[in-house]
Amino acid sequence: MNRCGRTTLASLAACLSKCRVVVANDSGGMHLAAAVGTRVVAVYGLTDSAKTGPLGEGHAVLTASGARGNRRVGRSDPESQAALRSISPDRVMLAVEERLAAPGNPA
Repeated sequence: MNRCGRTTLASLAACLSKCRVVVANDSGGMHLAAAVGTRVVAVYGLTDSAKTGPLGEGHAVLTASGARGNRRVGRSDPESQAALRSISPDRVMLAVEERLAAPGNPA
């Protein structure tokens, strides 16, 4: 279901609270998911996850190998794209599976 542009902040929070795990980039949606208590797999390219990572317990933060934590590089910049491509779908899926299997995550 794609609700982009057709949801309010309150309805997005309600939807995220029903999820067992949310996969997101460094975004408002990622922070909202963490705020409503949903476990997050956060995918970071060049952004410094130590400064902007999800708050709370049970989250996974996946960072690009050798990332410098630079917000000044645009999304379409080759360095940004290479950083994100370095995080494999298998790595993301493993983090999701670990969050799903973790104690305290509802079935």
